[in-house]
Amino acid sequence: MLLLLGCIGISASRIPNQDIYADDGEQRKSNMPIHFAVVGDVRPALAMEGTRRAVTPGTQAAVSADISDAVGRGDVAFVALLGDLVTRSTTTQWKRFNRDWSDVIAGSELSSTGRQRTRVAPVAGNHDRIFDNRLQGFGAAFQGVGADIGYGRVASWYSFDLVVQSYTWRVLVVDSDKSKLGSRWAEQTRWLESRTKDESYDALIVMMHHPLLTLASGFESNEGGGPRELLTIVDEHSKLGALRMVLSGHAHTNEVFLPNGTLGELYLTAGGGGSPADSLRRWGPADAAGFKDVQLESIYDLALIREFGRWSETADFPETIVDKARGDGSYEGFTAEYDANYFPIQGWWDIGLGVGEAEVSFRMLGQDGTFKDLYLIQHNERSGWKSGR
Repeated sequence: MLLLLGCIGISASRIPNQDIYADDGEQRKSNMPIHFAVVGDVRPALAMEGTRRAVTPGTQAAVSADISDAVGRGDVAFVALLGDLVTRSTTTQWKRFNRDWSDVIAGSELSSTGRQRTRVAPVAGNHDRIFDNRLQGFGAAFQGVGADIGYGRVASWYSFDLVVQSYTWRVLVVDSDKSKLGSRWAEQTRWLESRTKDESYDALIVMMHHPLLTLASGFESNEGGGPRELLTIVDEHSKLGALRMVLSGHAHTNEVFLPNGTLGELYLTAGGGGSPADSLRRWGPADAAGFKDVQLESIYDLALIREFGRWSETADFPETIVDKARGDGSYEGFTAEYDANYFPIQGWWDIGLGVGEAEVSFRMLGQDGTFKDLYLIQHNERSGWKSGR
């Protein structure tokens, strides 16, 4: 029955095409730092989610409008969308996605406002393959995306290089949904090994849908085992210390982790782009990912608790909600948590890449519907990651 629905739901010729930023193996060169926007889980809410998650109407529209402003200013070169772009893969849903992002991403249909637009680096999410395990809708929306695997199949993995002057950042886009890929999982892992063994790069960035680490309520680290297996391949075959950051979605919040310290890689969850928000714990176990315990990066957590304080003063939050966030009072001894019904952590990330340097900043959607630059963390090859703001 589900297979039948999938066949009925997809008409590839009717799905508007979005312009992809780079095909597999391509390079994009610049003499100046390259900035790009990162956001995931921009799909609309499912009906059942309103009963168990915080639904904040208008989030996706606000996020896309703020990114559109950045594109118009020339601040971002492309947009990375980290999966779950539709609630399920049907022609109607993909047409809605195009309509929602037509002022941001260039494609086969014109913008309704005539605003400057950019291109996209898409990641396949689990919702994007509901009724459509072969990703026909994803392939129609992003024609030409993915490594060439023949037989008219859509590959949900690819790589491209961002070359700033003579410094090469290799971006590896991988599909973390091991259970759904079946035999294609082996194809992907062979490809990934070859792309990391090829040392014509200086640093690596991995994009995948499922996070290796998450503290979002209702989600688990390393879901299905795919993220850790893929990152193990990268670790085994890449240059020592080349991996700088891992960008993921899936969990409906925004997180930053440095589990291996400031000289290790940064793990970022950018899943607060429109789907119902999840509450976020400030620390907790991550055994499935190979870590006993993890906590939010300390300065990021500090920025959140300060912003939470501003929101609580304005909206007069219940005392129990304040105690829960701070981990004191009635919640002393329990894991502290930001309750998404009062404090949804939604927004998007700006990533800038230079010659051996990187910066990552978070633009958070506020109570009043405006955005603010809440957090900044920077990296250089000598001292690693250093956070500020």
